[in-house]
Amino acid sequence: KLFMVPAWFLSAFLSAFLIIVPVIGAMAGRTAAISALIWIILLYSIFNHLAGTGWFPLLQDLVPDDIRGRFFSKMRTVWQTVSIIFLLVTGYFLGVEAPVRYFQFIFVLGALFGFGRAFAVMKIPECLPHPQLEKKGLFASYKKPLSDKYFLAFLFFTLLWNFCMGLSGPY
Repeated sequence: KLFMVPAWFLSAFLSAFLIIVPVIGAMAGRTAAISALIWIILLYSIFNHLAGTGWFPLLQDLVPDDIRGRFFSKMRTVWQTVSIIFLLVTGYFLGVEAPVRYFQFIFVLGALFGFGRAFAVMKIPECLPHPQLEKKGLFASYKKPLSDKYFLAFLFFTLLWNFCMGLSGPY
């Protein structure tokens, strides 16, 4: 959480800069606007994805084991449903040939939601750290999965599958 919140604030801040890309295009030309757009989206994506790596570990500490599967499946379903609805509403709002100010409104709305996400994550309580487990060596940690005959069969199947797909790739 210590890393997630600042990274999400930075990604929301960068997404707010998308509204000035048309201004850059008017002042400095199309090439400068496209370069600015690429850099803003690249940096936004880097910070957003770096922060996102801590989301499920943060929730995993808060959600009890007995309801974890149901919780994450419901959360993912709601997440995807809201995303699809927002996409459809945005597409309807923009229409076929929307003026630039409509896109700027969507970017501002996205930035506000990004800041809201960062503030909401700040409110999630942090759990106490887990006690340290005994440290094992590299080979000791592989011993248990490699002793399972079904896992070994799966590994062998995957090896053969990838080998065959690699051979058939040029054809």
